[in-house]
Amino acid sequence: MTPGTGGGLALLTGQERFPTERTPDMGGGRWQDWAHLLLAVWLFLSPWVLGFADSETVAWNAWLVAVIVATAAVVSIGRYSPQAQWVAVVMGAWLIVSPWLLRTAALAPAAYWNLAAVGLAFVAVGGWNLTARRRGRGA
Repeated sequence: MTPGTGGGLALLTGQERFPTERTPDMGGGRWQDWAHLLLAVWLFLSPWVLGFADSETVAWNAWLVAVIVATAAVVSIGRYSPQAQWVAVVMGAWLIVSPWLLRTAALAPAAYWNLAAVGLAFVAVGGWNLTARRRGRGA
């Protein structure tokens, strides 16, 4: 890897090099990126707050998705990344269907509703961000 290349982050940012000058797409992030980050923090903490940390499958599902979305959000806060938005949308869809696929829907009702609500929020915010960018309105 040569100095100044994106390395592994190139996949999420879509850039091989990180420019040194500030552009409208850099820094500060859009509110959607910050919303994804805050939702990911909540998702990570929710097994303890809502009392389903003892249900390992449900809790680990929440923790893993939270880490993945938080990482994508941080990358997108630094520089807009449509791939990071897609990560949030896909992970949100996973959260919505995972209780049935993992056969945990009946184990913890609070967990189910939490995963569904956070999943819907990930899909809605990420989808809106992608649509707004495509239409050229920014975020």
